[in-house]
Amino acid sequence: MKARDAVRRAFEGVEGALTVDDVIDRVRGLPGGERWSEATLRTTLRALAPNARASRHYPSERRHGFLFALGGGRYRHWHAATDGSLDAARLSMPVRTERARRRPRQPPAAVTPVSHADREHFIRALVESIHVEQHQPMHRREPYGDPVVGWGARLSSYFWPHPVMDLRATHEVLSPWFAEAGDLARQLMAGDAWSQEERRRAAVLAWQVLTWGGVTRQRAFSPDVVEAVFRRALGLSGGESAPMNSGWTKVAALATAFLEGDAERAPHVIWDSRVSTSIVWRVDRMLRAEQADIPKRAFPRIGAVPGRGGTRPRRLTHSWAHGYGSWAAQEAGSALVREIRDLLNRGGYGWMRMPGGGEGRWTIRGVESVLFMDGY
Repeated sequence: MKARDAVRRAFEGVEGALTVDDVIDRVRGLPGGERWSEATLRTTLRALAPNARASRHYPSERRHGFLFALGGGRYRHWHAATDGSLDAARLSMPVRTERARRRPRQPPAAVTPVSHADREHFIRALVESIHVEQHQPMHRREPYGDPVVGWGARLSSYFWPHPVMDLRATHEVLSPWFAEAGDLARQLMAGDAWSQEERRRAAVLAWQVLTWGGVTRQRAFSPDVVEAVFRRALGLSGGESAPMNSGWTKVAALATAFLEGDAERAPHVIWDSRVSTSIVWRVDRMLRAEQADIPKRAFPRIGAVPGRGGTRPRRLTHSWAHGYGSWAAQEAGSALVREIRDLLNRGGYGWMRMPGGGEGRWTIRGVESVLFMDGY
């Protein structure tokens, strides 16, 4: 089977249009579909669409053409009634493109606000997908341990950066840092300025969490920067210039961890490449399955943080905001994880397995740990 045959099979039974990524996914699902690179499949698509200008460079493939290029990386079957003779198009030079055929630009349609019920529906679908799908823990791109199912079992399989640093060991490392950071954060919230010694303590804590996360290469690091991140995470003045990246998101979580039990305040999640990949990839998949735009509009400002390792980067069907360095993505991601936590605590998925033993209510850290493993 040649690449053009695989593409033809990908379009079997399809009445509408497919994107390039749709076709690649469908080809990958065919026996032996992994043999062709993405570049080959993209080229083959262009060659098999006689109205695409690039097809003239591939005459041997063009004579087998059966597609019409709609522009924007979208293709559909050629329709003689509207597109003209396919045989003639295969033999002639392409003289019309979709750009010339496009209708005049129309003003954007009014966007209907997403209801709270719709948003909760998609969050529940997200939670359910994580709960029922089998998860294989991975270490250095290799399976580690047995597959697990369910939120509780997924949490118990957590480790970072090595399997020896499991949930309990990580809790023992982070808990003292969170406790001390909570004392410093409460002082800022009370309106009291840090002393020089407190500024030093905050900087030491921040450096410890950056070292733990393997993200110490920062453009700027000082007590002033650390305080700005604390203030921004806490919603206080003085944090307007605070930086954000895969390191400072950990400091934001450090600064706000003590707010876990405060219904009026909002702790931050570590919105790194793993956690954001888990969320964005799953919502993107839901969006594709639903064939509707409700999930995307239900999660405004959610952005993907790029990362490599494990199964990352994962192919996404839709365009998402670039979450790296964005406080907007950090805050939106944290809000979504809090909603997931609250939904889990309403029941149906089991209680959170506590690091020291026993069970309790789900926390931001617990949800974050599950997503961290899921996004690898």
